[in-house]
Amino acid sequence: MTTTLAPPVAPPRTPEEQIAEARAALRELADVGDVADIAAYLAQRGIKGMWASSSTCPVAEYVRATTGNEIAIDSVCWSLLGEGGRESVPRAVGFFITHFDLGDFPELQLPGSP
Repeated sequence: MTTTLAPPVAPPRTPEEQIAEARAALRELADVGDVADIAAYLAQRGIKGMWASSSTCPVAEYVRATTGNEIAIDSVCWSLLGEGGRESVPRAVGFFITHFDLGDFPELQLPGSP
């Protein structure tokens, strides 16, 4: 008789760990380059989102896809969903969000975007 063991379960991450992960993901995205570079990077990865939606824009979806963390973000600041405290958005990422919300990069818009 063979016993199958369940894989180990990772302990829940603290909000501080989740914030650090999201911060790192946003910095990585900013390091990609300018607004067009960020759009191309997201498109290559199949990341799409909704216009003017702080929790489902392409950047929020990118953070969710890369870290598992859900954030609310605009062109100026971001926070973990359900957590207090807001952090500054890297400049290039903020510019991308502004352009996306103005209708640039329609290839990154999910169907049903306003």
